[in-house]
Amino acid sequence: MPSQPETTQPEHVIGWQGLTVSVPEDWTVGAVTGDYHEGYLRIDSPDCPRLEVRWGEAKGSVNLSRTVDRYLRTLQRDRKQPQPVTVDAEAKFISKRKVGKDEMQAFTWQGKQKGYGVAWYCGKCGRIVIAQVLGQPEEPGLEERAVRLLANLEDHPRDEWVTWALYDLHTQVPKQFEQSGVVLRAGLTELSFRREPERIVVSRWGMAQFARRGRPLEAWARQQLGKQFRAMRPVAAETLFRGHEAVRVVGEAQTPLGPWVRIGR
Repeated sequence: MPSQPETTQPEHVIGWQGLTVSVPEDWTVGAVTGDYHEGYLRIDSPDCPRLEVRWGEAKGSVNLSRTVDRYLRTLQRDRKQPQPVTVDAEAKFISKRKVGKDEMQAFTWQGKQKGYGVAWYCGKCGRIVIAQVLGQPEEPGLEERAVRLLANLEDHPRDEWVTWALYDLHTQVPKQFEQSGVVLRAGLTELSFRREPERIVVSRWGMAQFARRGRPLEAWARQQLGKQFRAMRPVAAETLFRGHEAVRVVGEAQTPLGPWVRIGR
């Protein structure tokens, strides 16, 4: 009798500062700090942290062995660790070919938790990345999961569009735009980007049925976007977007002196 095919848990993409990775559908961003040049991203399962990524711009010559040794020493000296941590700075659980990097070093460590990690330098984006998958020491399939996640982690876009995806917001922005602002709070995820004189703002409001309080979508949109259109004459019209109820708002910029200024006689 043929064996049953293994079921695969649905996945979604998380994208931040040029980094993208596909993770199980019930994993979400647990912490994020920094910017494109230096930062930290943590992705959690419903039970615990599962994937950590740190990055920073390379300054001077790159020595991955020194980078990995420094990180593992920091981990061993961490007084918050509930038990001693053993490390392997030259682990062989994943290959350079699998990760797709010529300059890469793998490592593992084990204490109360176990980590499978890699460090690499990317000549295209000029960043050093340290990424590790976390789990319990005796957790079945942890090494295989680590290989799959670390192998599909990308540190820069393959085309002219950068993917930004977290907390159910998913968008793509031309890579010429730099992130200029972020709002991450309950009920609102908002990302701002700028390329002078252009500006892009992408927002996602949660619990829309409660936020609208029975008001028409156009009235709610005018209230939410009122500050952004303060110096314009907004025109709103109801429409459909990908089969959903939507409002299209267009604003026409006024002159600095106002729309009805008369110069001369």
